Amino acid sequence: IRYHQQVEGMRMESLLVEMENTRNQGKTKQPSQVITDLETALGKFSESVQKLRARLLLADVFYQNEQFDKSIELYSDVTGKASVGELSHDLAQSGLAYSYEGKKEYKKAIGIYRAIIARKTASLPLLPVYLGLVRCYELDKDRKNALLLLRETKNKFQNSTDMEKIDRQISRMEGSS
Repeated sequence: IRYHQQVEGMRMESLLVEMENTRNQGKTKQPSQVITDLETALGKFSESVQKLRARLLLADVFYQNEQFDKSIELYSDVTGKASVGELSHDLAQSGLAYSYEGKKEYKKAIGIYRAIIARKTASLPLLPVYLGLVRCYELDKDRKNALLLLRETKNKFQNSTDMEKIDRQISRMEGSS
Protein backbone atom coordinates (compact mmCIF):
# COMPACT_ATOMS: atom_id res chain seq x y z
CA ILE A 1 0.00 0.00 0.00
CA ARG A 2 2.77 2.43 0.92
CA TYR A 3 4.55 1.75 -2.38
CA HIS A 4 1.31 2.46 -4.27
CA GLN A 5 0.86 5.76 -2.37
CA GLN A 6 4.40 6.82 -3.21
CA VAL A 7 3.94 5.95 -6.89
CA GLU A 8 0.63 7.84 -6.98
CA GLY A 9 2.23 10.86 -5.28
CA MET A 10 5.06 10.88 -7.83
CA ARG A 11 2.54 10.60 -10.70
CA MET A 12 0.62 13.61 -9.42
CA GLU A 13 3.81 15.62 -8.88
CA SER A 14 4.76 14.93 -12.49
CA LEU A 15 1.27 16.07 -13.56
CA LEU A 16 1.88 19.33 -11.68
CA VAL A 17 5.16 19.81 -13.54
CA GLU A 18 3.30 19.10 -16.79
CA MET A 19 0.68 21.70 -15.87
CA GLU A 20 3.38 24.26 -15.05
CA ASN A 21 5.00 23.62 -18.42
CA THR A 22 1.63 24.00 -20.12
CA ARG A 23 1.00 27.28 -18.32
CA ASN A 24 4.40 28.55 -19.49
CA GLN A 25 3.37 27.78 -23.09
CA GLY A 26 0.85 30.59 -22.75
CA LYS A 27 3.38 32.83 -24.48
CA THR A 28 3.25 30.72 -27.64
CA LYS A 29 -0.22 29.11 -27.47
CA GLN A 30 -3.66 30.68 -27.44
CA PRO A 31 -4.88 31.20 -23.85
CA SER A 32 -8.01 29.15 -24.56
CA GLN A 33 -5.88 26.17 -25.62
CA VAL A 34 -3.68 26.48 -22.54
CA ILE A 35 -6.80 26.54 -20.34
CA THR A 36 -8.27 23.50 -22.11
CA ASP A 37 -4.98 21.60 -21.67
CA LEU A 38 -4.81 22.56 -17.98
CA GLU A 39 -8.43 21.51 -17.37
CA THR A 40 -7.69 18.15 -19.01
CA ALA A 41 -4.64 17.67 -16.80
CA LEU A 42 -6.63 18.65 -13.69
CA GLY A 43 -9.09 15.86 -14.47
CA LYS A 44 -6.27 13.30 -14.16
CA PHE A 45 -5.66 14.07 -10.47
CA SER A 46 -7.14 12.14 -7.58
CA GLU A 47 -8.22 14.19 -4.54
CA SER A 48 -4.99 15.21 -2.85
CA VAL A 49 -2.78 18.10 -1.84
CA GLN A 50 -1.40 18.08 -5.37
CA LYS A 51 -4.91 18.53 -6.80
CA LEU A 52 -5.38 21.58 -4.59
CA ARG A 53 -2.15 23.00 -5.99
CA ALA A 54 -3.31 22.16 -9.52
CA ARG A 55 -6.59 24.01 -8.88
CA LEU A 56 -4.60 27.02 -7.66
CA LEU A 57 -2.51 26.94 -10.82
CA LEU A 58 -5.58 26.79 -13.07
CA ALA A 59 -7.34 29.51 -11.03
CA ASP A 60 -4.30 31.72 -11.53
CA VAL A 61 -4.44 31.20 -15.29
CA PHE A 62 -8.15 32.11 -15.27
CA TYR A 63 -7.30 35.22 -13.24
CA GLN A 64 -4.47 36.22 -15.60
CA ASN A 65 -6.94 35.91 -18.50
CA GLU A 66 -9.53 38.01 -16.65
CA GLN A 67 -11.96 35.10 -16.32
CA PHE A 68 -12.73 36.15 -12.77
CA ASP A 69 -15.87 34.07 -12.23
CA LYS A 70 -13.96 30.89 -13.06
CA SER A 71 -11.01 31.87 -10.89
CA ILE A 72 -13.39 32.64 -8.02
CA GLU A 73 -15.02 29.23 -8.42
CA LEU A 74 -11.69 27.41 -8.19
CA TYR A 75 -10.27 29.55 -5.39
CA SER A 76 -13.49 29.01 -3.42
CA ASP A 77 -13.21 25.28 -3.99
CA VAL A 78 -9.68 25.27 -2.58
CA THR A 79 -10.66 27.33 0.49
CA GLY A 80 -13.42 24.81 1.14
CA LYS A 81 -11.10 21.81 0.91
CA ALA A 82 -7.88 23.08 2.47
CA SER A 83 -7.50 23.60 6.19
CA VAL A 84 -7.39 27.13 7.53
CA GLY A 85 -3.77 28.15 8.01
CA GLU A 86 -2.45 25.92 5.24
CA LEU A 87 -0.55 27.71 2.50
CA SER A 88 -2.99 26.52 -0.20
CA HIS A 89 -5.91 27.94 1.81
CA ASP A 90 -4.18 31.29 2.28
CA LEU A 91 -3.15 31.47 -1.39
CA ALA A 92 -6.72 30.70 -2.42
CA GLN A 93 -8.09 33.41 -0.12
CA SER A 94 -5.63 35.90 -1.54
CA GLY A 95 -6.58 34.81 -5.07
CA LEU A 96 -10.25 35.30 -4.19
CA ALA A 97 -9.56 38.83 -3.00
CA TYR A 98 -7.65 39.66 -6.19
CA SER A 99 -10.39 38.11 -8.33
CA TYR A 100 -13.13 40.11 -6.64
CA GLU A 101 -10.97 43.18 -7.02
CA GLY A 102 -10.66 42.37 -10.74
CA LYS A 103 -14.46 42.18 -10.95
CA LYS A 104 -14.62 45.56 -9.19
CA GLU A 105 -16.46 43.96 -6.26
CA TYR A 106 -14.32 45.85 -3.79
CA LYS A 107 -16.44 45.23 -0.68
CA LYS A 108 -16.07 41.45 -1.12
CA ALA A 109 -12.32 41.83 -1.66
CA ILE A 110 -12.09 44.07 1.42
CA GLY A 111 -13.85 41.43 3.51
CA ILE A 112 -11.45 38.72 2.41
CA TYR A 113 -8.34 40.84 2.93
CA ARG A 114 -9.61 41.79 6.41
CA ALA A 115 -10.25 38.11 7.22
CA ILE A 116 -6.68 37.17 6.25
CA ILE A 117 -5.27 39.95 8.43
CA ALA A 118 -7.58 39.18 11.36
CA ARG A 119 -6.58 35.52 11.42
CA LYS A 120 -2.99 36.41 12.37
CA THR A 121 -1.85 32.90 11.42
CA ALA A 122 -1.64 33.48 7.69
CA SER A 123 1.24 31.72 6.01
CA LEU A 124 1.52 34.59 3.52
CA PRO A 125 3.61 37.73 3.85
CA LEU A 126 1.10 40.24 5.21
CA LEU A 127 2.43 43.48 3.73
CA PRO A 128 0.98 42.73 0.25
CA VAL A 129 -2.33 41.83 1.94
CA TYR A 130 -2.38 45.18 3.76
CA LEU A 131 -1.51 47.03 0.54
CA GLY A 132 -4.22 45.13 -1.34
CA LEU A 133 -6.71 46.18 1.30
CA VAL A 134 -5.57 49.81 1.04
CA ARG A 135 -5.95 49.63 -2.75
CA CYS A 136 -9.50 48.25 -2.44
CA TYR A 137 -10.47 50.95 0.05
CA GLU A 138 -9.19 53.55 -2.40
CA LEU A 139 -10.98 51.97 -5.35
CA ASP A 140 -14.14 51.81 -3.25
CA LYS A 141 -13.68 55.57 -2.61
CA ASP A 142 -13.17 55.06 1.13
CA ARG A 143 -10.17 57.35 1.58
CA LYS A 144 -10.61 57.56 5.36
CA ASN A 145 -10.11 53.81 5.90
CA ALA A 146 -7.39 53.69 3.24
CA LEU A 147 -5.45 56.40 5.05
CA LEU A 148 -5.98 54.80 8.48
CA LEU A 149 -4.78 51.47 7.14
CA LEU A 150 -1.76 53.05 5.45
CA ARG A 151 -0.73 54.57 8.79
CA GLU A 152 -1.24 51.21 10.49
CA THR A 153 0.80 49.55 7.74
CA LYS A 154 3.59 52.09 8.22
CA ASN A 155 3.73 51.34 11.96
CA LYS A 156 3.48 47.58 11.55
CA PHE A 157 6.08 47.22 8.77
CA GLN A 158 8.61 49.91 9.75
CA ASN A 159 11.57 47.94 8.39
CA SER A 160 10.00 47.31 5.00
CA THR A 161 11.78 48.33 1.83
CA ASP A 162 8.38 49.66 0.66
CA MET A 163 8.31 52.35 3.36
CA GLU A 164 9.11 55.15 0.90
CA LYS A 165 6.21 54.08 -1.32
CA ILE A 166 3.88 53.94 1.71
CA ASP A 167 5.00 57.43 2.80
CA ARG A 168 4.31 58.78 -0.71
CA GLN A 169 0.82 57.23 -0.65
CA ILE A 170 0.11 58.79 2.74
CA SER A 171 1.30 62.21 1.54
CA ARG A 172 -0.75 61.94 -1.64
CA MET A 173 -3.88 60.96 0.26
CA GLU A 174 -3.43 63.63 2.93
CA GLY A 175 -2.96 66.21 0.20
CA SER A 176 -6.17 65.26 -1.58
CA SER A 177 -8.33 65.15 1.56
